[in-house]
Amino acid sequence: LMQGKYAQARLFSAELGKAASVTGFDAAADLAMIDGMENPALKAHAVELIQQSPFMFDGADDRALSFALLGEYELAMHNLEKAFAEGDPHAININRWPVYDPLRKDPRFQALLQKMNLKP
Repeated sequence: LMQGKYAQARLFSAELGKAASVTGFDAAADLAMIDGMENPALKAHAVELIQQSPFMFDGADDRALSFALLGEYELAMHNLEKAFAEGDPHAININRWPVYDPLRKDPRFQALLQKMNLKP
């Protein structure tokens, strides 16, 4: 997705969607996110589906990641803070994931890193 390979991402998402009953994967929200990344006019629909999805969680590798990919950094930051407060085991990775690079200068992101005892 971060490389702009939307067609490949759609195929992968469709394959995961076939096993949705087993994995709990929300193919509709994932496909909407891909569409929103490719076409900003579709971003609002993607945000709505991501927020309403029963299979997506407030977490560094789920809702926050999806919002960051869409460029919805306020929503991403809100979800990162919530994820950390709830003990998300993936939150520790936010300092290494390039998807969060646009948030690095945000004072809230810096404060979150300090709470996790991570270097900015």
